[in-house]
Amino acid sequence: MFVCRKQDQHGRALVRGIAAAALSLVLGGTAAAASAPHPMPLGEQAAPPDGFLDFCRRQPGDCGIDPAEARALLRSSQSGSAQSGSAWAWRFAASRQAPGSVYTPQRANLSEDDEVEAPRIENPAMTPELWAVAQRVNQYVNRTIIRRSDWSAYGVNDRWATPLADGRRYGDCEDYALEKRRLLIQAGVPAQALDIALATTRWGDSHAVLLLSAGGGEYVLDNLDAWILPWDQAPYRWRARQVGGDPFHWVRAATN
Repeated sequence: MFVCRKQDQHGRALVRGIAAAALSLVLGGTAAAASAPHPMPLGEQAAPPDGFLDFCRRQPGDCGIDPAEARALLRSSQSGSAQSGSAWAWRFAASRQAPGSVYTPQRANLSEDDEVEAPRIENPAMTPELWAVAQRVNQYVNRTIIRRSDWSAYGVNDRWATPLADGRRYGDCEDYALEKRRLLIQAGVPAQALDIALATTRWGDSHAVLLLSAGGGEYVLDNLDAWILPWDQAPYRWRARQVGGDPFHWVRAATN
């Protein structure tokens, strides 16, 4: 369950964020790009969150899974519709591996001191246009979704969702992140440049944000702050994240 507290001075932060966006456009977007010259260091492989896997089962297209392929796997299993998100996702991931291989991300052959080199994916440049789109999407989602816990909204401890796509106006931190990812993809941002990341706040709460990889750096789109910040300037202890937008490729953050 992600608590996702709201900052007391959110309105003031929103004004700062709008001003930052305007300044970045005036400067051609170079100031923001220059402040984030490197991606987040990656550690050992990790299992995706159960709530995210359940979201992938319910909305494979929004998760980055081909819906037709997902439906075929469900039809091939007599108990597919009753499977948990985790069980279904592991079956799906295993079905995509080479014959005889087993998909076991929780048992990666890496020590805690090993790091995973980031994949060499052509991410977009941080242009003024991309910066403006990211700012608009970040502000729109932050303003539109009303913060509400999963227990209050759905009667469960953890449910990942895209509330705006579902005709709802409330959600918690992972819902903000998933909606931003969905809208940025619709705006033309490559899916492989958008990753969900998990962190711990200064209050000790679990939190989820969206990472945008662009211009050689990674930027945080957060529902707790209107600023879009380089990952190493956000006030969080990073725990785990997606890599390259792959729903099944998650790693621990090697930032400490």
